[in-house]
Amino acid sequence: MDKERIINLIEKTDMFFAHNASFDRKFLDRLFPTVYYKQWYCTMDGISWLNKGFASKKLEELLKANNIENEQNHRALSDAKAILSLISKIDNSTGEYYLLEIIQSGFLNW
Repeated sequence: MDKERIINLIEKTDMFFAHNASFDRKFLDRLFPTVYYKQWYCTMDGISWLNKGFASKKLEELLKANNIENEQNHRALSDAKAILSLISKIDNSTGEYYLLEIIQSGFLNW
């Protein structure tokens, strides 16, 4: 792992998106404390998936329900691409992108 490169990328980043962001943030906080000061948005809890009729908030289930293929589950790059595809979808109940609901729900600040 090229820690210097990762720290440089974190410094350039304004915000993070993650499915179950509280888990990812705690993990990264230990390795790279500067992530604590960034805005984090959770794609699992930042959207009312269950209220929208989805059976689960699990990433694999949401991807399947939205016809999004994930090359390799639980692999960082593949999951990141899948999350980007998911939040780029339009919510049929509102006509808005899922991304908008996440941002409107507010970033996590623990």
